[in-house]
Amino acid sequence: MASWQCDFHLVPRGELRTGSGGLPEFIASGRARETRWWRRSRLPADYRERLGALAAPGHSWSHDLQTWGREEGSRVDVWSEQGRVQSVFARVDVRAPDRRFVGGLADFARAADAVLVRYDGLVVEPTLPEVEAALGSSRAARFVEDPEAYLTRVRLGGLEDG
Repeated sequence: MASWQCDFHLVPRGELRTGSGGLPEFIASGRARETRWWRRSRLPADYRERLGALAAPGHSWSHDLQTWGREEGSRVDVWSEQGRVQSVFARVDVRAPDRRFVGGLADFARAADAVLVRYDGLVVEPTLPEVEAALGSSRAARFVEDPEAYLTRVRLGGLEDG
C-alpha cells in the first residue's frame, strides 16, 4: 500500500452481525486481513460486470486474483481459490478521490450485502457519505494533507500513524 492509498475489505454483513443483529464499530485489524470472508457467502453473479463499470480490468500476477483499476491508484481485487471467491479488497487513492469510484464501490458493497472494513478495523456502512468520512479520517488522508508531518510522526512513533 502506498501512503496515499486507503485499504478496505468488503465483508458480508452476516459475518459481522452481533447477537442483537447490529454491527460492531470496529473489528481487530488482523481479523480483517486474515479472514476469508466470502467462503460462506456469494458475490452477485454479475460482480465482474459491476466491477468493470468501476474501473478497467487490471493485470494480475496470479490466476486466483482478478483486479480492476490501477496498482498505484484506486482498485478492487477479488481473490479466489478453486474458482470460489474468498476475499474482496479495495484500495482508494486519496490524493484525488474519484467520487464515481468511491460511490460505485459503496453501491457494489450494498449489492453484495456487505460492509467495508478499513485497514484499522473500522466498520463502514456502504454509503457515499460514510465511505468519504472513512477516507477523510484515514492515515492516507493525513499523509496527503501534509506528507512531511506524517512521515515525522511515523519516524517518532506517533500513535495515529506509526
